[in-house]
Amino acid sequence: GVNDVAAEELPTLDGTNLLVELFYCKVHPMYPIFHQPTFTQDVNDVYNGSTDPYQNYCLRMVIAISLQKMDTQYAGLADSYYLAALRYFEAAIKPMNLKTLQCFCLVAGYSLLTPTRTAVYYIVGLGVRLCQALGLHEEKTITM
Repeated sequence: GVNDVAAEELPTLDGTNLLVELFYCKVHPMYPIFHQPTFTQDVNDVYNGSTDPYQNYCLRMVIAISLQKMDTQYAGLADSYYLAALRYFEAAIKPMNLKTLQCFCLVAGYSLLTPTRTAVYYIVGLGVRLCQALGLHEEKTITM
């Protein structure tokens, strides 16, 4: 991999807010993964000490993806946040609900640009099976 060391610290809140903004500009229009006000609250919760695995995973993945989108010179830094996010992955996906699907979308998005880490087809397969298990493939869910 580009980097084998996980980032220990988060960027400053201002730095993170810029990276979140970049995520909403570059990634979210194509892949609307989050409800923005909810994710903003998640970011604030993490900066206020939340140990929730889902919140911590998503924030670090958004940072990693945004760094990836900025410039190739940030590839190593992006990877370090990806590795930091992985520490929370197992606990974050445990509920097997919509939040789990968001986690899968983030890792799939990251893997599209950094194919060395996780096979995209594997994550997409997990996501599709979860959608079926949750009944999201049924027509009645279109208006949800």
